[in-house]
Amino acid sequence: QTTEGFARFTVVLADLEGSDRVMKVEVQNENLVAMVGDEPVLTTPDLICMIDQETLTPITTEAISFGNRVRVIGMPCAPEWYRDGYLDLVGPKAFGYDFDHVEALS
Repeated sequence: QTTEGFARFTVVLADLEGSDRVMKVEVQNENLVAMVGDEPVLTTPDLICMIDQETLTPITTEAISFGNRVRVIGMPCAPEWYRDGYLDLVGPKAFGYDFDHVEALS
């Protein structure tokens, strides 16, 4: 749906390897938060990228659709975003989430 000028939606990803784990990626124009169950596993400002499992090409938020087979990868943002006060502007709390930043592994 589009609200307040943003495309907002949730991508629900089932594990293709047979477990019952489900990942949800919350989107507001960009991928903001990846969660497994109720636990955030990766958050903004780090990059949450979905790539096509077969071709390894990126799938943008406007191109994701039912039936895509994807891999989710996280990449650390520029280190400047970790300076004092910056996560207040671009971390998950800036987008209304009630948890702290979860850093991508570098």
